[in-house]
Amino acid sequence: MHRAASTPHRTKATLRTHKTNQTPKKALAIALHAALVALYAPIVGIAQTPANGATPVLLATLSLPEITVSGTRTPNSVDDVAATVTVIPAATIERRLARDIRELTRYEPNVSVGNSVTRFGLTGINIRGIEGNRILLQVDGARLPDSFSIGSFASSTRNSIEPDLLKSAEIVRGPASSLYGSDALGGVVSFFTKDPADLLRETSNEIHASLKTSASQADRERSTTGTLALGRDLPVQVLVSATRRDGHETTNFGTLDTRGANRTAPNPQNTASSSALGKLVWNTDAGGPTLKFTVDSLDATTKTDVATLNNLAPKTTSLLATDRSKRARFSADLEWNQLGFIDTLRANAYQQNSKTRQVTNERRDATTAGCSGVTTNTNTCLRDIEFAFDQTLKGLGLQAVKRLELGTSVHRVSAGFDYTDTRFLESRDGKQTIITATGATTVSNTVGSDVFPVRDFPPSQSKQTGFYLQDEISLLDGAISVTPGWRFDSFKLTPENDAVFAADNVGVAVKGLSDRAVSPRLGVLWKALPQATLYGQYAQGFRAPPYSDVNFGFTNFAFGYTAIPNADLKPERSKGFEFGLRGNAGALNYNLTAFNNRYEDFISSLTQLSCPGDARCSAAVPITFQSINLGRVKISGWEAKLNWQLANVAQGLKLNISVGESKGDNLIDNTPLDSISPRRSVIGLQFDAPSKAYGVEAILTHYAAKTRVASATQYQPSAAAVMDVFAYWNPTKWLQLNASIANLADKKYWLWSDVRGLSSTSAVLDRTTQASRNASFAIKFTY
Repeated sequence: MHRAASTPHRTKATLRTHKTNQTPKKALAIALHAALVALYAPIVGIAQTPANGATPVLLATLSLPEITVSGTRTPNSVDDVAATVTVIPAATIERRLARDIRELTRYEPNVSVGNSVTRFGLTGINIRGIEGNRILLQVDGARLPDSFSIGSFASSTRNSIEPDLLKSAEIVRGPASSLYGSDALGGVVSFFTKDPADLLRETSNEIHASLKTSASQADRERSTTGTLALGRDLPVQVLVSATRRDGHETTNFGTLDTRGANRTAPNPQNTASSSALGKLVWNTDAGGPTLKFTVDSLDATTKTDVATLNNLAPKTTSLLATDRSKRARFSADLEWNQLGFIDTLRANAYQQNSKTRQVTNERRDATTAGCSGVTTNTNTCLRDIEFAFDQTLKGLGLQAVKRLELGTSVHRVSAGFDYTDTRFLESRDGKQTIITATGATTVSNTVGSDVFPVRDFPPSQSKQTGFYLQDEISLLDGAISVTPGWRFDSFKLTPENDAVFAADNVGVAVKGLSDRAVSPRLGVLWKALPQATLYGQYAQGFRAPPYSDVNFGFTNFAFGYTAIPNADLKPERSKGFEFGLRGNAGALNYNLTAFNNRYEDFISSLTQLSCPGDARCSAAVPITFQSINLGRVKISGWEAKLNWQLANVAQGLKLNISVGESKGDNLIDNTPLDSISPRRSVIGLQFDAPSKAYGVEAILTHYAAKTRVASATQYQPSAAAVMDVFAYWNPTKWLQLNASIANLADKKYWLWSDVRGLSSTSAVLDRTTQASRNASFAIKFTY
């Protein structure tokens, strides 16, 4: 999909002189703006009064807003979207040496990324308290794989993006199903990979070539990225880029370096990943379409010595894990401008395959012939378990855009459809080997209560079709914008009761599910002045019942429980209101937002039924679990961003401030929602030399204490302030140096997203501390 350039431009801005015979509406707007100036001027000194008493002017060079595609699925300035949208460009990603989705979003208000420190790493993105598969992730318009986890040794995550291959990332906060359908319940994160034109515009040659190498002290990671782009002035342009990363475990403040459940030092790890991106862009003759073909892939492997052994199985002496995830995508995009009646026609088709393989090798010594985790005997037990999770996704999208003038109003109408066909396949397999004191060996496919192979849900196919219509209406010469949107989605889940699932779930019949959803949205902007815009929106979101809840199946006759399907699950739904004020007062850019979101029919996975009284209970075992629509959640909060170009203090100096806070409650039992992270405040001072030859940025992040938890026994991390420093130097046009020092003051602190669920009396809290002071650097050569 073609995307407008996101390179910031700069312009001079001065206060306008207004006539005295204003309409009441304009008079109110002027009064509002004057109040803003009066509010901010004493704080930051944005106005400078000349000595001769002339009318003050604001001396500033301002950055124009970034362009977003995700906010309305059409290119727009972020200031012209009635929602909160953040654009993180490649320049920022590179400047701050971001290596994963946590570092990419770490300074964004009300956005966080959890981390499983013992083995699996980053878990997923949380936006305003909603997380996991309830947040839609996509790359170049293609949906990224779902996450799925079960038990202690199986967790497929969503950390499948290489930041060095990105030209931008966009975050849409709040429900967005009117444009994106299912899974956009709490927001959308869109990643856009680099195009050849993004690199070729930086040179007058037909070739752009670069080689970047970097290193990080926190996890001793080394990485190399090579990029080649060809065809600057040719109709066919090509880009090839690849990244290799090799690292280890991330340091923390844990000091107990022993084997066992009380270990607080990080588990030893070796990490490796290879990413590749290839693009061919064909700009056909004048008036013809632009075609783009993309191939991107990521292959990541983590090997962990899980020295933090389970204290419930003291006979376990060794636990080695090898986790591998692979994702490969092929997509074709078409954009055609001025095609008959249609101004712009966009189409895309893609196929994406993802595979997760996680192998766990456990050794128990001095155990029984049944491989007990606690009872002493003379046997050795080897347990080898493999978890597999595959997703194959095919997608097709079509969008038409038309500009119309009807009377005094201007309309930009977007209509389109999306179709996805996703197949899910999961299994667990394994064996157990018992070695007696005499050397006799017995091998079995029974490991604990599992008789392998097993499936936790049957092979499933999910088909979703959505039709959407949106009208961006401009009134009063653009002073007021109204954007109604509407989308209809139908979805169908078809399971296959194969032999593996049936053998493990005797008598459990798998069931299909089909349903539909309508998602409306209404956004309104009022440009009270060029320097001040009021906006608001009402939006709904939904999430189709997932395959893993509809037909989750597991029966354990030894312990007397079973999990049964539920084909009557309803879609999860959300309703969100958002109101904000944004604009600029000379050197000052600001954005204030308040939101209130309600979520209904949250699916509570594997809820225990009241047996034997409930008619759904199984007659074969005394305990029955089933996923049901149970949850009702309310989340409200606010966000503020302020950027001040200190032109009247020092050329190139800029102050950046952002704050975000959310409050969430489970309305079923009136308890605080634990997925809410505490308030985070970020203050950054950034300096760029006028020549852009060098620059430095210092960022202070304050994490408020966690005070609202569902259970008082949970650990509640105290407040912490952390300083990070970034710098760059371009000694020549072909050489770029970047460096950073994270946690400059060497502060010991915890993030709520990492300690959630830990007891306040836990002996291993230091295991979840963040990295101590560490440095990173990167060197980039460009031809």
